[in-house]
Amino acid sequence: MKRIRKDSLIKEGLIKFRQSQGEKRAFLAEMLAMKTLNCPFLTRLQSVFENDTRLFFIMNFAKGGDLMNLIAKTGRLSETQTKFYAAQIVIALGTLHKYNIIHRDLKPE
Repeated sequence: MKRIRKDSLIKEGLIKFRQSQGEKRAFLAEMLAMKTLNCPFLTRLQSVFENDTRLFFIMNFAKGGDLMNLIAKTGRLSETQTKFYAAQIVIALGTLHKYNIIHRDLKPE
């Protein structure tokens, strides 16, 4: 990932859906849904562009970092902190599910 401004970053990924127009349509529909999501616990997708081999996502920059770095810094979370972050995750997943989006790779980083 590259930071392009104080409040946004670029995430780069290989294009893997070139073979199937159906896969590309499904991906674009999911991107549109992600762009409209309004949840304080989800990183907002600002824009997307592509070249011949790569996709680029312009996303809001999460100042606080990820949960994995927090755990690495603190050693472990207290019960209160764990409940706090678990509640945020539940709210974020609830928002995704409301838009029929399933997050299949949930992890702390």
